[in-house]
Amino acid sequence: MWLYALFILGIALSRLYEVRLSQHHYQSAKTEHQAYPVQEWVYPAMVVFHTGWLIACVAEVYILERPYYKVWGGLMLLCWMFALLGRLWVLSTMQDSWNVRIIHHPEQKIVDSGPYHYIRHPNYLVVMIEVFCIPMIHTAYMTALIGSLINATLIWARLRNEESYLESLPGYQEKMGHKPRFIPRELSQFVGNLRNSKS
Repeated sequence: MWLYALFILGIALSRLYEVRLSQHHYQSAKTEHQAYPVQEWVYPAMVVFHTGWLIACVAEVYILERPYYKVWGGLMLLCWMFALLGRLWVLSTMQDSWNVRIIHHPEQKIVDSGPYHYIRHPNYLVVMIEVFCIPMIHTAYMTALIGSLINATLIWARLRNEESYLESLPGYQEKMGHKPRFIPRELSQFVGNLRNSKS
């Protein structure tokens, strides 16, 4: 169990690093372009949720003595690693445009490369995978299920604000409006063709 606790601590430290990186990007944009964060209630709620979710991951395992199954835990760890690669892909693609907040930027660039070539919101897809898979590594299924439900609600609320801002940017609709939010169209078509072939 202590290895899992250390793993969660590592996740927490990586999130703190991302917050600092995000703040650095914002300060640079603020100095150079007079950027400012869009006021929204959902951002503080997301901070509270992710803090509580990390605590719950460890608490459920320790308090309710959730077991670790090698095969299942290994599968969920692979899913997390897949999500981690996606997170790094997003960060490397967005570079200094990446932020945990919605930042109003007078010279906002529309990024349509990397994962954004396929879907509009790869970062949220990564988060949804992580919120489910990380607690399930040690069979903390209550945290995984309840956390996923709360996370989906918060993402839905965030998207209303974020897409409202993005759609106001010149050229966004032309570059991104036709793309799906989370699931690449190629994957949806592949699944559809697979179903048709079996019927």
